[in-house]
Amino acid sequence: MGVDSAHASQTAKTTDVHVSSRWVYGVCFGGLVCWTVVILRWILVAAMNRTFIVSDFTGFLVGSSLLGSQQLYDVAANVAKQREWLGISNSGIIYARQPFFAATLSPLLHLPYVWSICAWNALTLSCLALFVYCFRFIKRRYVVTAIAWSLPAALAFAVSNDGPILLLLFTLSLVCFENSRHTWSGILLGLCTAKFHFLVFLPFLLLRWQYRRVLIGFVVSVCILFGIDFLVQPNWPSLYWKALQMPQANMNSHPSLMPNMYAAFFWTGHPAWAVVAGACLAAFLLWGICSRLSFQLAMPLCLLGGIVASPHAGAHDTILAIPALLLVADRFPDLRWLAIILLSPVAAILYTYGPKYLGPAIFVSACLWLLYKVNVQSRASSGPKAANPSPIAARQARRTDGRGCP
Repeated sequence: MGVDSAHASQTAKTTDVHVSSRWVYGVCFGGLVCWTVVILRWILVAAMNRTFIVSDFTGFLVGSSLLGSQQLYDVAANVAKQREWLGISNSGIIYARQPFFAATLSPLLHLPYVWSICAWNALTLSCLALFVYCFRFIKRRYVVTAIAWSLPAALAFAVSNDGPILLLLFTLSLVCFENSRHTWSGILLGLCTAKFHFLVFLPFLLLRWQYRRVLIGFVVSVCILFGIDFLVQPNWPSLYWKALQMPQANMNSHPSLMPNMYAAFFWTGHPAWAVVAGACLAAFLLWGICSRLSFQLAMPLCLLGGIVASPHAGAHDTILAIPALLLVADRFPDLRWLAIILLSPVAAILYTYGPKYLGPAIFVSACLWLLYKVNVQSRASSGPKAANPSPIAARQARRTDGRGCP
């Protein structure tokens, strides 16, 4: 009888794994088909030399063309350049990055616009593929699944955003840290300051003594980028300060549909106060997380908190939350389904298409609840070293004792 029960139990486990694998592979196949359609449609439009929209890349390249002038962040000058290149304009896409970012794209000005945007999109697509290859903290099929059905990843490609590039840089930073190359990990983090508003909680982690080499690399990288800023645009601080005060309409044409506290409370007429409150709450939760969890877990969670608390974030920016949600799903079994839902298109639809205010509020609440539960569970663990092994070490341990990835 005992043997039969054991056999039945083993059969059930085998069936569960089989069903789970079929579900994962089905999602991957469906997602890859959708990606194929998106890419082919974009290639067809480019081949016809017809760019129907002003993309984020358009704004980046406009910034490169205005680099060195007083009109770098001027709305009228940006709109005029868009109309000159495409015949149409979008006042909601204005260059608002530091000068070094525009300088890195300046070589593309020597190409026709169609060829430059094709090169850019090929780069972002390659970064997504490299992310899947480099993110080896969990089984690769789950990483492929996350990208295959990720609406933010598809949106980032569709609007030619730089989110996939930053996603790869963050991942390479984690890989360098895992391989004891801490200074290089910090250097790669510093390269992500083009979206510095998502990095506001990183000091909670980097200012700890055990991460001093990461901090050194980060500071060196940021100083070099600042030097480039002054080299290519000497008066950039005053210009950039004015750009930060740009109306929300010129930063995001849908301020009530963003994955942050600003959009969730935009209806109040005072969303800035909600941003402050959200930042304080996220800071309280992340302080505990950074003091107890490993760098490989805490750093992605700091990015997730930065997105939720930022005053500006596009729907495609949540692509940067993928590492945190994947690691939470793998490391915290009780939070696995919440992380999966936040990774799914269901959550992305809420802050991309609405309902206005309510959709972002649901997403933000779920993210803050996830950070709260991670904070509580990390506090209840026996100790940082015993309870928080690196994801790679934990995966190797599961392989050793015969258990598969959940």
